[in-house]
Amino acid sequence: MMSVKKTLGKEEIDKYLKIFANKYRKYNKNSPAEIIIVGGSSIVMNYGFRESTADIDAIIDANSVYKDIVLEISEEYGLEKDWMNTDFKFFNSYSPKLKEVSKYYNSYNNGLLTIRTVEAEYLIAMKMVSARTFGNDIADIIGILLSENRSGNIIDENKILCAINKLYGDMHRVSDYIKNKVSAFCKMDVTELEKCYADETQNAKDIKKEIIEANNEGEISLNRTTAKEVAMKILSNKTKNEH
Repeated sequence: MMSVKKTLGKEEIDKYLKIFANKYRKYNKNSPAEIIIVGGSSIVMNYGFRESTADIDAIIDANSVYKDIVLEISEEYGLEKDWMNTDFKFFNSYSPKLKEVSKYYNSYNNGLLTIRTVEAEYLIAMKMVSARTFGNDIADIIGILLSENRSGNIIDENKILCAINKLYGDMHRVSDYIKNKVSAFCKMDVTELEKCYADETQNAKDIKKEIIEANNEGEISLNRTTAKEVAMKILSNKTKNEH
């Protein structure tokens, strides 16, 4: 029987980061650390539309003992062993310049541990590069645009293009498909964005459900490649049915 992975909401993320900070202080009273949180966890921490994330993707600048602390917390609180990890560094959406564009979020123990996150157009840029048709990336992009729009910070297409160039040097990591979609989103008002967000969220749910069902029935061996293929087929069928 497949176990259910525990998800992390904003309260849980803040809680475990504080626990991490206190444990880190015991081992490293004179060795400051910095954690830059990206991806879905950064969205959960900064925006209200996404309730939880599966894990914390982070760039961690700390004494190597941090790996032992992560494992210790997972065992004490029943979390996945990789509840906080640096695997993101191996993904296409990683950029060493994320540190430059990150923003202060919190600090613990007189600055021994500093937490930073990524927000707004830089998160959108990262999501445009990853742009998984079988995940929440497109819905997340709309959610960020909508949240910023409601707060009076209109993110236009030029801001996003500048963010992509800042992080990656040029546009080669972003497909024309996702560029065109985001360009259209940037021209929408709040009402239109709300509808698009609902549609994309439902698409993601439908795709995940069909991928899981196909995997359980032995039709596919679940991995990123087959998941993407199934997702594209589902989206293609949806488009045909709408016309």
